[in-house]
Amino acid sequence: MRHSIRNRLILTLTALLLCMIMTFWFVNRFFLTSYYEMRKVSLMEGVFGEVDELYRQAAKEAEQEEMSADFANALEGVVVDSGVSLSIFGFIDLYGQIILPNFVFTTSNDRQQERTRERIIEIVDSANQGSMNPFGDLIKEGERYYIYKMYDEKMDAEYLECIGELQNENWLYLRTDYQSMRESAVITNQFVGYIGLIITLCGIVLMFFIGRSFTKPIMRLSDIAKRIAGLDFDAKYEEHRDDEIGALGDSMNILSEKLERRN
Repeated sequence: MRHSIRNRLILTLTALLLCMIMTFWFVNRFFLTSYYEMRKVSLMEGVFGEVDELYRQAAKEAEQEEMSADFANALEGVVVDSGVSLSIFGFIDLYGQIILPNFVFTTSNDRQQERTRERIIEIVDSANQGSMNPFGDLIKEGERYYIYKMYDEKMDAEYLECIGELQNENWLYLRTDYQSMRESAVITNQFVGYIGLIITLCGIVLMFFIGRSFTKPIMRLSDIAKRIAGLDFDAKYEEHRDDEIGALGDSMNILSEKLERRN
């Protein structure tokens, strides 16, 4: 039947399933990258707080040599847990003029250190000129740190970076890949699209059989009603169900018995 309940049920459930999948895809497409960025910013704030707290605790240590080894191990643990590039540095000053950042601790290799040093000088020079948006977008400003989103022309990639002053007058520079967040969002959307298509096709097949199980007893009741209309009072609904269809079947049996007695 063209307008059967089964077809309507299949179409309704399919439309509902597609609507849910499209909503999920839309949220991923337009909000997932922003969510990743928010989490990364929160991660950088957490790393800054951890390193700052490590320096505060280290300042209370009486034995400096033992503290130095434990401090380096603690920093390595922070880097492993967070997955960010971390550099701690001070400045070499000559007659009040900043010359170069002097790395105290870094996870970067020699080549990365040079690029990090150049980037730090860019940020400091920009700050000295009264700007805190050096070649990037200032995302968040804390009490003693700044977080930027910047584009590295040499690497042709976007990064999130954080620079801030620690309690011992050293500085902390954090960097994490922003491009990977965009790529993750794209891959996630593609995955959602493929999985959504498979789920929709499987759902249509499943709903066909579910719809059939719903409409089959209704068609049986329709056939019984036609036989009763033809004065065939031997037509009975013999299934025992505790739902609405069972109640309708019992009512038709009672109707059939009453009509049979009158005739």
